[in-house]
Amino acid sequence: MKKNILVIIDEPGWAFDKVYQGLAKNSVKYNILPFYLRGTNHTDLSKIDLVLNLPDNYLAHIPHIQKATNAPILQAIRSNVNLDIYENRQVLEVYFTGLICSNQDLFERFENSHKNVFLAPGGVDTDFYEYKSKKLDETKPLVVGWAGSIGVFNAQFRGLNIIDSACCKLGWIFNPALAQERKRNADEMKRYYQDEIDFYVEMSESAGRQNGLVEAMSCGVPSVSYSCGIAKQLFDGHINLLETRDVNKLVDKLFTIKENYEEESNKMRNLIIEDWSWKVHAKKFEDSFDSILEK
Repeated sequence: MKKNILVIIDEPGWAFDKVYQGLAKNSVKYNILPFYLRGTNHTDLSKIDLVLNLPDNYLAHIPHIQKATNAPILQAIRSNVNLDIYENRQVLEVYFTGLICSNQDLFERFENSHKNVFLAPGGVDTDFYEYKSKKLDETKPLVVGWAGSIGVFNAQFRGLNIIDSACCKLGWIFNPALAQERKRNADEMKRYYQDEIDFYVEMSESAGRQNGLVEAMSCGVPSVSYSCGIAKQLFDGHINLLETRDVNKLVDKLFTIKENYEEESNKMRNLIIEDWSWKVHAKKFEDSFDSILEK
């Protein structure tokens, strides 16, 4: 009989929910069950074998979950968190049976903070965010996109000023999909990647796992990222990585990619299919679940 993994999510339809959906659809060895902190739940908490807590910037619900499930808790580190608890190994090991990090930098930061630390970035639904062949129409301004929130991390931290300045120099349009302006559902986001933008740029100071970047690439959108979050692993050995958050270097990079647009579009999709689909990344989570439950 498959064991039950409870995934703690902040709210339906947002970033953590995508992790749950990816695991639920692609996990072979476990039953993946949701628990929404802001939403309706029907899961029997007494029948849980392991908890994966995705929110990493607030933990007030953890004592309730511990009491209700009496199960080991695997804490996800999805962003560059700064809560005091993350600086105290003794406290971390009391609260959590293990930590699971979303990129290599976070793994290296936390690998000595707990006896059980794992690396599992998470993938993208390549069936849903499907490839759409695109050709540039240079009779009108080209459009650069970015998707996410400027709530916890502001626009300057996200580097939106850098992207906007680069677009001004190129005579292009910057059209970000900001959560603060409108929360788009998955279908709307797919249309955004496929039909509303020509390029995708990520220039955040730091990141956990950039959902917008991998979703856009899965749709075939030529993309550029500053070397943060999963970008180092994603673009290892490719020209799409920027080592500095510099406007002029971003301009040069975008112009170079524009000259090879269709080739870049195909490359983006192939990178995702080969290494970043949920079919690949669900196994990384399963390996961490195995390690905890076997102990």
